[in-house]
Amino acid sequence: MSKGVTFFLNGKTVSIENPAPDLLLIDYLRSPDVALAGPKKPCGQGGCGGCTVILSWWNAQKKKPEHRAINSCLRPVCALGGLVVTTVEGTGAARKPDSQYLQHTHTASRSAAPIGMQESHVFAKAREEAKDKRESVLDAVSASRGKKSGPAAMKLVEQVADHPSEHSHEGMNPVAYRLALNNGSQCGYCSVGFVMNMSEFIINNPKATKKEIEDAFDGNLCRCTGYRAILTGMKTFASDWSKADEKDRMPCLEDHVSEAQLPAAVRIPFPKAARGPAEPVSAQDSNQEWRTPISLTELAAILQTHRGEKIRLVHGNTSYGVYKDEYPETKLFVDIRLIPELHDAGGVKDKELVVAAGTTYSDLIDLLARMKPGETTALGALDFMARRTAGRIVRNAASLGGNTMMVLKHI
Repeated sequence: MSKGVTFFLNGKTVSIENPAPDLLLIDYLRSPDVALAGPKKPCGQGGCGGCTVILSWWNAQKKKPEHRAINSCLRPVCALGGLVVTTVEGTGAARKPDSQYLQHTHTASRSAAPIGMQESHVFAKAREEAKDKRESVLDAVSASRGKKSGPAAMKLVEQVADHPSEHSHEGMNPVAYRLALNNGSQCGYCSVGFVMNMSEFIINNPKATKKEIEDAFDGNLCRCTGYRAILTGMKTFASDWSKADEKDRMPCLEDHVSEAQLPAAVRIPFPKAARGPAEPVSAQDSNQEWRTPISLTELAAILQTHRGEKIRLVHGNTSYGVYKDEYPETKLFVDIRLIPELHDAGGVKDKELVVAAGTTYSDLIDLLARMKPGETTALGALDFMARRTAGRIVRNAASLGGNTMMVLKHI
């Protein structure tokens, strides 16, 4: 049995040989070998959203990828087999605008160029070309800004260049762009978490209202306490953003760098090689082991073989941040995400709502929203409580069965 994990990070294939079962995605992303500075690790408990990334996978039934914002501080690397991880660096980038004044110094001698020396025709041509390019960029930015505020578009990217300079610059993440233009970036420490959560939310909910957008940030914390500016920038994507809202919005006084930024679509690098099912992973170090059964029969066999050992069933792993002391004692992690019986589609059967144990809280909330239960009904109460379990980013990964067992254990 091979021991390793292969997944995709910002469109590039990543293979890690026999990763430690307790290696978390955020620690890998910020390790010296990867050195991504976007996602942070502020709380390590899934409570602040500073580590948010977008996790994508291929839905074979719908024949398209699905995307969810998750906490990378809670996701083990061993639970990424065949999946796609996108950090803020992969969703678009800001450009350094061309200098307004192209400078040139003669270097034939150590002394300055003589006064009145004829200017090089090569330099004069380069200066004109730089001026034309700068004006064309500003024209493109002005045309883009003239469009009506509304939902952000998404662009799936199948091929990513080995180096950013090898492909044309399409523009920056529109969520980050509007956050900055509405004075919402502030110290910048939490900005990436807000941007990644909103990027996933708006592409999955293009008709979201201002209220729904505000509710989506129950898992993000701003340590500058500057939520008004952040929410204003995010609400410009709302379907009910009005002329009155735009009039009340406080515009940002821009410098020449921000004036040259072109807002683009939310880029999600999703290579063709990722169009397949999630892959089971096996790994082991000196103290712990990770196994991924793909059927109830295989799960039963693993539990039988390791009877008497300290075993932990893992699904969303969202309790890791709160109960960290329980993990060092675990000898075997059993990842049950890929067992089909735990993910049957829910619905009403014989006047009862039936959902699988592996259903995430976000999927349950979506199911209840389609059913439109009354506030005073049992399903209405269930919807009320589900929306108050952790924050949205945690709910994107937390399973009903896993959360129920955690409550029963620590009640």
